[in-house]
Amino acid sequence: MDLNTIDVQDLEGEMRDKLMGHLRSEDFFHVENHPSATFEIIEVTEGATATDLVVSGNLTIRGVTKNIKFDATASDLSAESAVLDANFNIAREDWGVSYQGKADDLISKEINFEVHLVAKK
Repeated sequence: MDLNTIDVQDLEGEMRDKLMGHLRSEDFFHVENHPSATFEIIEVTEGATATDLVVSGNLTIRGVTKNIKFDATASDLSAESAVLDANFNIAREDWGVSYQGKADDLISKEINFEVHLVAKK
């Protein structure tokens, strides 16, 4: 994941630009030193139904690697390709993203990932 492409879509103008700059700063992702984040899939197992899967792998952010596991839904499965969709949160402080903010800030302690993966053979 190219962290230089962080985009704020719910603000406009100067506030949007300030927030994007802050997210790229050392307070959050420190993009200058860590321009990318990676996820390496280690295992995919069956979930509760034929289209439910459990994905586990190693997520690296800011040079910190941790194993995570999340639920995903498969669609368009064939011998040649698969499409997986997932929506999950991680505790950002586990990866060194520990900006505390001010008392009145609305900064979540979690990072939300919405993933749409197309895998082809």
